[in-house]
Amino acid sequence: MSTVPRRWRKSSSTGSEGNCVELPDTFDAVRDSKHAVVEMRVSPAAVEGLVRFAVRGVHHNV
Repeated sequence: MSTVPRRWRKSSSTGSEGNCVELPDTFDAVRDSKHAVVEMRVSPAAVEGLVRFAVRGVHHNV
C-alpha cells in the first residue's frame, strides 16, 4: 500500500517572514510553516473554527 503525500496550503496573504499555519487539502491537520516536519491532527470542525477565528481577527482587529 502506498501513501500519497499531503498537499499543504498556506494563506495567500502570508508575509515574507513566513509566519503562518498550513492546512492540508483534507482539512484534518495543521502545521507551522517554519516547522513543517511536525503536524497536529485535528477534526475538520476544529479547522473550520480556526479559520473563522482568523478571519474575524483580520476584519475586526481581535
